[in-house]
Formats: sequence, structure tokens, C-alpha cells
Amino acid sequence: MAENEVTPPPAPARRPLPLPAVAALIVLVVAGCALLGYAAFSAQAGEAAAGASPTPTLTASPPAVTAVPTFIPSETPTATETATTTPTETVTPSPTVNATPSRTPTATKKKSAGGAPAATPTASQTQPPSSASGGGGHGVVGQLSLCNPKSSYAAKSDTFQGERICVNELITNTTDQPISYGVLGVAAENISGGASGFQTSWRGDLSVPAHGNGPTGGGWQDGLYLGVGTYSLTLSICHSDVNTCLDSGGDWETLTSGIVVNVVNWTP
Repeated sequence: MAENEVTPPPAPARRPLPLPAVAALIVLVVAGCALLGYAAFSAQAGEAAAGASPTPTLTASPPAVTAVPTFIPSETPTATETATTTPTETVTPSPTVNATPSRTPTATKKKSAGGAPAATPTASQTQPPSSASGGGGHGVVGQLSLCNPKSSYAAKSDTFQGERICVNELITNTTDQPISYGVLGVAAENISGGASGFQTSWRGDLSVPAHGNGPTGGGWQDGLYLGVGTYSLTLSICHSDVNTCLDSGGDWETLTSGIVVNVVNWTP
């Protein structure tokens, strides 16, 4: 070796790192990377959240429900049938004519072409105001009377209704049982030779109670309008049903004797 050659110092010997130190280093590196990644993700998420605007969501609200009262039916009382007494006689009077104020005829004289006065009807003797009770064949008796007895009454004509001949009617049941009938009225027989007539006072499903009066529990008043003539008025009853009686049939009975009335021409 040369005298002036310098010898370099020997290199220091390298010693390997211990394993615990290596492991700790690796853990630190991994933890640092994780923290960096989390920080970057959080920052990105925050930016995204800041840039996005919230969108309102429509939520249907339930409709308001109004409570409706519930009808609870109550028990309906049951009608109790009450027995009623039905009258045995339910009738409607059906006089064929209406009452009008009566007019008293006044006898007048008319001159004939030859100058002699024409004959005028003479007033006959006034008849008794009532007839005797008659009938009885079926247990019913009757009475008929004039309301205003007169010597004569004014006749009806084409221009004049005539004078109302007012009569009172009464029938009586002499038996212990009700007696039914269909028609009650006044027959006007023209005994002077003219047309006769009949005034229907009552018709229907009629009856007279035992030992009772009729046709309405008492007497009845009616009126007739007749043409010129002399008439015999009688109270008549039909003991059959009303349809048979009105068909000119049935069981008819005259309850009274006749009341004679004179009906004459009259000029107001």
C-alpha cells in the first residue's frame, strides 16, 4: 500500500427495523388514507346537497268527515182498534124538488070575446089538515098532513114554477123489531082525470127502529109542485130494496087515506 493512500472509514452496518414498528407504520398509513378519503367524500356530498333544491311533495289530506246523526227508529205504537157503533139508518134525503116560498093564488076574471066573464075555478071546501093513520100490514103506520091548508094552490106552468104544497110526513114502527124499507114518498093521484105524480121524499137502505118513528127519528117535511087538477095525496112506502122500488116494482103500501087539494091556474 502506498504511503500516502488514505483508507476510507468502514460503512456502518445496517440493522433491520423491528416488526412492531413496521406494523405501526402501516396502520398509520392506512388510517391517514382513510381519513383523506372520508374528508373528500364528505366535501363532495356537502356540495351535492347544497346544489340540490328540495322539491315539495303533495300529500292528499283526508276529506273532512261530518258526523251524520243516525236515526234510531223508535217503536211505533200499534193502533188499537176501537169498536164503534154504526147507525142502522144512514140515508140521504133525495127530494125531487127544492122548496121555494109559496105564493097564494088570487082568483081573476077574464073577459071572453062576447064580453061575458069567463068561468073561474071555484074554491072547494078546505080538506082536513091531516089524514088518519093507515097501513099496518108490515107493522108500520103513517100520518100525512098539510103544513098550510088552503082552498087552492097555484099550478105550475111553462113560465111559473108553481106553488109549493107543503106536507108533513110521519111513520111509526109498531113492532118489536126494526123494519127496513127502500122508498118513502107522497103519491098525488089526479082524481080530475089528468096525470098523476109521486114525490120521493126518502130512498135508500132505510129502516125504522122497534117502536120508533121515522124517517129521521121524527117527522119529515116535503113539498110538491103540481099542474092544474084535483089531487088526492097519500103517504106511501115500499118495503122492498130501493132498486126494486124504483123499477116500478116492489112491495108498496099506502099508509094514509087521501087528502084532496085543488090546483088552479094563477096569473101573477
